[in-house]
Amino acid sequence: MGKILKEKKIQDKISGRTLHIFLREHSKYFHARTFIDGKRKQISTKNTTLNGAGQFAKEWFQDLISKKRLGIPIHGHTFNDAVQGLLNYKQNQQKLEGKSIYLWRDYKTKCDILSGFFKGTSLEEITPKKMEDYKQWRINQSGSSISGNTLNKDFITLRQLLKYAQRQEWIKHLPIFPEQRIQSEVRPWFPPDQWKLLLRASRKRIKETNHPKIKSDRQNLNDFMIFMVHSCLRVGECLSLRYRDVEAVRKKPSYKSFLRMRNINGKRGKGGSGTALFGAVNILGRLKKKNPNYSNDDLLFPKNHNRGFAELLNTTGLKIDKNSGRARNQKSLRTTGIMYRCMNNKNMDRDTLALHCRTSREMLERFYLKEISLRWTEEQFLAFDEDD
Repeated sequence: MGKILKEKKIQDKISGRTLHIFLREHSKYFHARTFIDGKRKQISTKNTTLNGAGQFAKEWFQDLISKKRLGIPIHGHTFNDAVQGLLNYKQNQQKLEGKSIYLWRDYKTKCDILSGFFKGTSLEEITPKKMEDYKQWRINQSGSSISGNTLNKDFITLRQLLKYAQRQEWIKHLPIFPEQRIQSEVRPWFPPDQWKLLLRASRKRIKETNHPKIKSDRQNLNDFMIFMVHSCLRVGECLSLRYRDVEAVRKKPSYKSFLRMRNINGKRGKGGSGTALFGAVNILGRLKKKNPNYSNDDLLFPKNHNRGFAELLNTTGLKIDKNSGRARNQKSLRTTGIMYRCMNNKNMDRDTLALHCRTSREMLERFYLKEISLRWTEEQFLAFDEDD
């Protein structure tokens, strides 16, 4: 901050507060400043003369005193207010529209990160300059390089927070956001040779144990993996699927059989529908045989085997995708299923493919189809064999 060149102090006898009017070097306008409710309040007078600045500052100061007497918030709403309001809104949206709880958790995670920098900041103070400062803070906090995609997701959440504030009439306009260079990166997945390796390792682990619970958990994980790839469901969607929500349509030859899915409850709301391929039909048959007394309201997969899956990935050395350097997890199974559908249905209408995968054509072209065209040869587009 520049050195103060000129300054005038006015003492308000009634309130006991002091009004400062000052001019700093490198600034052509006088500013006014006072302390109220334990916080500093400052404004540019937009005046280049002390007399003009003094008149503006006195009117501004008296307006603050009047608001204080009437109980009107002087410092405006803060970033914290927007976070609390948006998270409550998203939680209500999740309950009313049946959206996945994971969506709310994603917002909460991002809000926690943003709060590390913006906590207590007045919404009016979130300016383009403030956002540039956030970028530098985020880079310093990461301790290493941070991708443009990650920063872009931060700013998407920040924009949602400010849009909420605008709807509440806490701010009049959205600030200009920094331009971000983002790269379309598909989530790490399992090419055919690695998928077969994963399945072989999974079956081997099932055979290696005689412990009933461990054997059952590993078999359920194996079934979950195959069902995910053949259904292209999100993890939350798959875990919320019930027996009443699926219907097997068996055809000859068997690889033409498919599974109708309805009441899919997840990121895109509830009541969604989709189609799973023959591998999911086989898994459904196996689940019914293993649980002959199942109820239509029972979950197909009542337990999340994320830890078991992480252990399997570490065992096979497939935890890290060597091409991208990114870690794989259960979400990679959905990506694998979508990639296989793209590879094996090159003539399929893309809108139809997007509909059955419950995504958009834009997402297919931006992430999946682009990835195939860049990295895979014609020989690698061959259909994969599912030996389950």
